[in-house]
Amino acid sequence: MSGLTLSEIRAAIKTQLRDNIDRQTNVDVDGEGMPAPVLRLYLRQSDPIDYWGTFGSTGIAEVRFDLEIDPGGVDQSAVIRLDEYLSVGTGNTSSVIDALMSDVTLGSVVQTCRINSSEYDQQNVTATLSLTVVCRKQGAEV
Repeated sequence: MSGLTLSEIRAAIKTQLRDNIDRQTNVDVDGEGMPAPVLRLYLRQSDPIDYWGTFGSTGIAEVRFDLEIDPGGVDQSAVIRLDEYLSVGTGNTSSVIDALMSDVTLGSVVQTCRINSSEYDQQNVTATLSLTVVCRKQGAEV
């Protein structure tokens, strides 16, 4: 849990999702253009990193990502798959939320990860989760 390395955070999110979702789902964190069903991680375009507080003995940074969930298609089967991805706390092994929250430190890479909000696009049968990852600078006091 030290420092702000975006590639390490992306890799930790990818590993956590792949290790905790049983459904065959691609995880694209590097813009590889993987086919659906896919979870696509993007650094938020507007205000992606808050460096406030990164200086001094308790330095932290917040990094904001968007995680797009694309179940593939716009038919009833896609709606059902998206419902499974968005389910929470039911023991559903397709739950993106449960997969992310299974270890909020992402394998001790960050201090914490939280889901802030979600958006649902009914027409395109996709959803986007807004994530915030909190990192402590190297050597920061807790």
